[in-house]
Amino acid sequence: MFRYLFFLLFLRSLLFAEIAEMSVSIMPQRSQQNFADNLLCNNSHSLKNSALFKGLRSPSQSFEFYLQHCKNKNTLVWFDASLRLHESAHELIEEIQNSYEEGLSPKRYHSKEIEKNIIKIAQNTFTNPQEKIKIYNRLDLLLSDAYLTLAYELYYGFTNWEAFEKGTTDTKFEWERTQKSALSPVAYLLKNLKQNSISDSLKILNPDFSEYKRLKEALQFYKKLDAKGGWRAIPFGSPIRINQRDTRVIEIKKRLFLSDDLEEMAYPENVVYDEVNVIKAIKFLQQRHNLEPDGLIGTKTISALNIPPSVIIKKIILNMERFRWLGRGLENSAGYIDINIPAFRMRVYEYAQKVMQMPIIVGKKERATPILSSSLSYAVLHPTWTAPQTIVKEDILANGNMQEYLQDHNMRVFTMQEGAKVDVNPDEVEWAEYAQKESVPFLFRADAGKSNPLGEVKFMFNNKYSIYMHDTNQPALFEKKSRAFSSGCIRLYEPIKFLKYLLEKDTMKSLLAQEEVPDQIVQIKKKLPIIIRYMTVEVDVGNKIHLFEDVYGYDERHTLALKDVLE
Repeated sequence: MFRYLFFLLFLRSLLFAEIAEMSVSIMPQRSQQNFADNLLCNNSHSLKNSALFKGLRSPSQSFEFYLQHCKNKNTLVWFDASLRLHESAHELIEEIQNSYEEGLSPKRYHSKEIEKNIIKIAQNTFTNPQEKIKIYNRLDLLLSDAYLTLAYELYYGFTNWEAFEKGTTDTKFEWERTQKSALSPVAYLLKNLKQNSISDSLKILNPDFSEYKRLKEALQFYKKLDAKGGWRAIPFGSPIRINQRDTRVIEIKKRLFLSDDLEEMAYPENVVYDEVNVIKAIKFLQQRHNLEPDGLIGTKTISALNIPPSVIIKKIILNMERFRWLGRGLENSAGYIDINIPAFRMRVYEYAQKVMQMPIIVGKKERATPILSSSLSYAVLHPTWTAPQTIVKEDILANGNMQEYLQDHNMRVFTMQEGAKVDVNPDEVEWAEYAQKESVPFLFRADAGKSNPLGEVKFMFNNKYSIYMHDTNQPALFEKKSRAFSSGCIRLYEPIKFLKYLLEKDTMKSLLAQEEVPDQIVQIKKKLPIIIRYMTVEVDVGNKIHLFEDVYGYDERHTLALKDVLE
C-alpha cells in the first residue's frame, strides 16, 4: 500500500502541471487534435479483436463504451488536450487503490499495468514511435476497463455466482439475490465523465448499510494486525478456571490486548486468572463467538482466541461482498425485518434504530432456510399444520410406528375425494407400499392447539419455498446456542410480542378476547420488508467483531468462488 501511495505522489509530480517545467517531455509538440494515431477511435468498430483488448476484465463493456464515446469525440478519454493525464484519471487511480479498503483487489483493475505504463510515458523510454502510440492507447483502455469493472463490482459484487451456486458439496443451496435498480456501467461512465465526478460516482456505489462501514473499518484493523504478524496461538490444555494459576494466562492477555479486547495489561506477568478486566474480556469474547459466557477458558474459547487475523480478514471480505447483494435505502426506511441465519436472530428496525430483537430457530443443514428478500403479508392465529411432502417422505413414512408417530404429533390423516377431505384410519393403510413412491395420496394434518408444531401464530410472506415464521411447541430448543433444527421455516422466541408490534393495540385486544378459530387470518398494517441473510461476521456499534458458526458451509463454498480475489 505504501508503495502505491508513493506512486501516486510520483504520478502527480510527473503528469500534471509541473510536467511543463520538466526536462523530459512526454510527447513533444503533439496534441489530441492532431493525434492521428488514436487507435481506439479510428478503429473502434474492429477494436474488439485488437491486441489492445488482451487481458481486459470487461471487454464487451469497454468495446461498447468506445463506440459511444467515439461517436462524438476522436480523442482519448483520460488525457487532456496536451496529452497529459487529467484529474479524472488521477481520481480513478486513487479509487482503484481504495478498492483495497472495500475488500476488493486493486490488481483486478489493472493497477500494476497502469502504473507501469504511466511511468514509461513519464520517462519517455520508448524504443520507437509505434510503441509510444500503443502505450497511450493501451493505458486509456485500461483505465476505462478498470472503471467499468470497478463500478459493476462495487454495485453488484465480484462473486462468480455460477461457481458459488455449484459449490463442491451436496448441501442444499437456495440463495436469492435482491433485485436492485439496474446499473449500466457504460452509461454511468459516460455520464460521470461529463460531470467530472469519477471519484464520487464510485464511492456512492458502495452498500449504504452502517454495518458495512463498520466491517470496512474492521478490515483495515485486522489487515494491520496481520501485517505485524498477528498473534501467537494459545496452547490447548486443561480448562482455566477463574482464580486458577496457569502460565498460558500471560499469552491470553497479550492476545486480548492485540485485538483490542483488553484496553490495558495492568499485570502482564501475572499467571493467575483473577483480574476483573481479563475475565470480563473473556466473557465478552465468548458472547461474540456464540459461546457460553461463563469465563471458563476451555477448548472452544481457546479455539476462538486462536483464529488468526488472516482468517478473520477473509470472513470480513465475504460478508462485505454479501452486502452488495442487498437492496439500497432499506436501513433508513420506516421499518424492516432483519433475519441473520448464522446469528440465530431476528431484529426489527425503524429508521436505522433497532426496536425489537429475539432469538430464532432456523432450518437444519439438509433443510436449509433459504436466503431471500420479501415482505410480510398477513398472520394466521391458531394455525393447523399440513405436513409438506418432504417431511411426509423423510420423517413420517420413515418412522417405524405410524400410529405412535401420529399420536405423539397429534396428527390426523386425510385423503381428498371430490375436493373434500375425508378421514383415513391409519391402521387400514399399508404404509410400506408408499415408502419409495415420489408422492403420497394422503394429507397429514396437525390440528390447532398447543401441541401443533406452529404454535399459536404464523407469519406469512411471499416466497417460492413455502416457508414462513411461526411459534413453536418446542420452546426448550431456544436454550441451545446453535439452533438449526427446523425444516426450513423460522421459529420465533416471542411470536405474540411480534404480533402485538405489528398490530394496533385495539386490534390485538379484540383478537385475544375472541373465541379461538382455527386458521384465523389476521390482516396486519405493518407489511414490513424482510431480508433473510447469511452473515457470519458482524461488527457491533462498539466496533467489536462477532463471529458466527458457518451453519450451512456457505463460507467455504463462497471462498472457493472467490479464490482469485482472496489469494
